[in-house]
Amino acid sequence: MVKEISRQHDAHPADARRNARLVTVFKIARIETAAGGALCVVRNLSATGSKIETAAPLAADDRIIVEFSSDFVRAATVIWSAAGFAGLQFDRPVDVADILTGGSAATDGPAARAPRFDLALPAQVAAGDGGSVHATLENISIAGAALTLAAAADVEAGDLIRVAVDGLGEMGGEIRWKRGAAIGVRFHAPIPFRRLASRLAGTPLDTRPAPATAD
Repeated sequence: MVKEISRQHDAHPADARRNARLVTVFKIARIETAAGGALCVVRNLSATGSKIETAAPLAADDRIIVEFSSDFVRAATVIWSAAGFAGLQFDRPVDVADILTGGSAATDGPAARAPRFDLALPAQVAAGDGGSVHATLENISIAGAALTLAAAADVEAGDLIRVAVDGLGEMGGEIRWKRGAAIGVRFHAPIPFRRLASRLAGTPLDTRPAPATAD
């Protein structure tokens, strides 16, 4: 649910028009810092900046990249940081509506994906009444994951399974695709932000290039 917030009455008219739409949100995003990737929650958002909650250590003047989704990325500067929250100023204005709707509703292209984290963690996969199979969790988001099964398993796209990962617990989901020993799973319910953030904070993430910012 999005709640609009009024700006201060004494704001300069030009500034008020430019920054009029400051909205309170709860949107999961990924940030790339000098230390690597981290999960964050966007708490409020305007065309020129945002307030985020994150376990990543940030300081004023840090340069970061914010990945709102797989097709919407922005470079930003940290303006302030305190008690797990930070204020960001974007290098270029963003379209708030595009970020909130995913940006692809009006196109024929694939829907934007939630930010994912590449890693390698042991997992257990169980389907139906069968036993569990060892697997490697290759990447994860709050909504789903990709895994590689360590042994042959009688599972197909559309099957309901359970995925257990140390530190995250057991998550029910549906196999969306299968390619050889690799499967993609969409969870029935999103992983709670703080649980996933805590697990990622204690997990070395695979290095990967920072996502390119939009032109």
